[in-house]
Amino acid sequence: MLDRRTRMLDAAIAIVGEGGTRSLTHRGIDRRLNLPDGSTSNYFRTRDALLDAAVERLLEIDRATLTDIHSGFENLDDAALSRGIAEYTIRLSRPGRMLRTRARFALTLVYPDRMGTILHEWVALGVDSLGAHGVRNPEALTKAVLAYTDGVMLQAIVASAGAGVELDRAEIASNILTLLRAS
Repeated sequence: MLDRRTRMLDAAIAIVGEGGTRSLTHRGIDRRLNLPDGSTSNYFRTRDALLDAAVERLLEIDRATLTDIHSGFENLDDAALSRGIAEYTIRLSRPGRMLRTRARFALTLVYPDRMGTILHEWVALGVDSLGAHGVRNPEALTKAVLAYTDGVMLQAIVASAGAGVELDRAEIASNILTLLRAS
């Protein structure tokens, strides 16, 4: 069972995913979780503190998802690396996870400074992993792969009216493989 603070943050992410950043309030979280009024404010005194913690929670969830797929990208051939990246994209586009993906996009558009932390971490991870994989320009390739996977997830949001969809794993892996081999 998740602790109260984590449940509050997950509720905050879901609220942003459903209604955008303006829909996020301390009281909204309290009501969603059937907590006494003021409970969320006791943990996060300001909206900024709540938003910062929600961004950190998204990063924690992303790390856990990536760790579940691979303990790392070392010693993988191009095809296995492509399948791992595709799996991550697919998981974030599924119906059960789409609210978090929608929240991630909403927060990125409204608070790029906060979400930039996550982007910089992903770029650093990609540069390290792809550099170890022997890619000539790992930063450029990382940014191209992130642009592609973000585009796929955005299209999944639009195509499913925000509900999420099961994507074609082979097609996504093939497109990522094309990017890897073109570098």
